[in-house]
Amino acid sequence: MVYIMSTAWYPAQQARAFGNKVIEGRKKYPDDKTLMKRILLGGISASEEGIKVITINEVVKGQIEKALARISEAAIWYAEAIDGFKYKIEVLMSAAEAMGTIGLQMPE
Repeated sequence: MVYIMSTAWYPAQQARAFGNKVIEGRKKYPDDKTLMKRILLGGISASEEGIKVITINEVVKGQIEKALARISEAAIWYAEAIDGFKYKIEVLMSAAEAMGTIGLQMPE
């Protein structure tokens, strides 16, 4: 399986603005099950640097390009609306798949 992990950071003083934008964003960018399945929506932590939010999606086979485009579009939308918003988008594979790339099999 291929996963897309999005990590976003924003200043703590933007928490309410970000929360309101999430409510708006869930309407603007509803889940599209033809592209991906949401595994984690908003794993949140806080530090002296601000708030960090992690979202993980499992990509439907053959839909990586469309899924990346949709996630990127949403991230840019947030970045334009929230001062200090930063993000990173990563494509991940499962541990079993990674082991297979080096000719090993993951134990059960």
